[in-house]
Amino acid sequence: MKSKDPIFVTQPTLPPLEDFLPYLREIWDTKILTNTGPFHEQLESELCNYLGVKYISLFTNGTIALIAALRTLRITGEVITTPYSFVATAHSLLWNGIKPIFVDIDPATFNLDPEKIEAAISSQTTAIMPVHCYGRSCDVDKIQKVAERNGLKVIYDAAHSFGVQRDGGFAEKVVVPSRALVRLPAKVDAKISAALSLAGSTAMRMLTERVTVGSGDWVLVIGASSGVGSAAIQIARVSGANVIATASSEPKKALALELGAKHVVNTSDPGWPAEVRKLTDKRGVDVVVEHVGGETLLKCFECLARGGTIVTCGATAGKEVSLNVWSLFVKQQRLVGSYSRDRLDLEATLQWAADGRLQPVIHDVMPLAKAPEAYARLRSRTVLGKLLIAP
Repeated sequence: MKSKDPIFVTQPTLPPLEDFLPYLREIWDTKILTNTGPFHEQLESELCNYLGVKYISLFTNGTIALIAALRTLRITGEVITTPYSFVATAHSLLWNGIKPIFVDIDPATFNLDPEKIEAAISSQTTAIMPVHCYGRSCDVDKIQKVAERNGLKVIYDAAHSFGVQRDGGFAEKVVVPSRALVRLPAKVDAKISAALSLAGSTAMRMLTERVTVGSGDWVLVIGASSGVGSAAIQIARVSGANVIATASSEPKKALALELGAKHVVNTSDPGWPAEVRKLTDKRGVDVVVEHVGGETLLKCFECLARGGTIVTCGATAGKEVSLNVWSLFVKQQRLVGSYSRDRLDLEATLQWAADGRLQPVIHDVMPLAKAPEAYARLRSRTVLGKLLIAP
């Protein structure tokens, strides 16, 4: 069956029109529809702060920006670029009277292959113009070294990966903005911090900000051996709650009990929600810490008491579910989302660790060279807690 609906190469992501109209009214009132308008200047200022640069110039599209950059840098002759991009990349060169020299791409990244650039350099070459494809940045370090060895300038057609962080944290050294750093308490070392900073602070936000856990409450924690789960068990226990955890194997069950869970139910049994209700005299739990989504989220409602709350921070098992709204409002239950964490959550997590109230669960520490093996172990679902990578 053939569809007549068009397939667009790109489409803008637009807000609801009613949300945009108040801004349009402000623009209309200023009578400034091009440069130097208040929103224009505000966007330039905030982009400078976000990107950590001194100057930003906004253009109506990327092609005009490339043309202006090439003229500003007085690029002439030949420029090495990629054949795998929008046609406007090469057009911006031709419109400046520059000859594009196409160099093949790396088949793994679809970006310009830095190993093949030097073979294409001639006496007429003045610059390299790579393109970051599909939100995956080029090997900028290698390209820069090639440029420096040959006295060339580098201009990136970078709109395709705006906002993407490059290199990640699997490295011997990383550079981050100072505002992203926190001081470790005296009793917290790098390993403890690495194991708790992400999942531990996520659990901290869930149980200290998004919901309230009191003494004597029943709290169900999904996935006892996960980073969020192992931290949530401890946070709920220290808060005075009775903790029920879920696990799918005997080692994971043993871990949950060691961390302070009062009971553990085996999720390999499809009827595990009934076991939770049995443990609470059919009442159900007051709070569920959920981070899986999909069918697991729906089963959590079967465990929830009247007036209870599910706080969720993940959807690895499914982003969309069919919810019984009638049961939700008749039982006056709540479904609360919790996203990430902030600086205060991170500082609280590290302080709890320093005080001995929260301990990381570290399954193993592996060298940087074995990072792929670490991922394979995670996919095997046999890891208890965290795997750390040591540079």
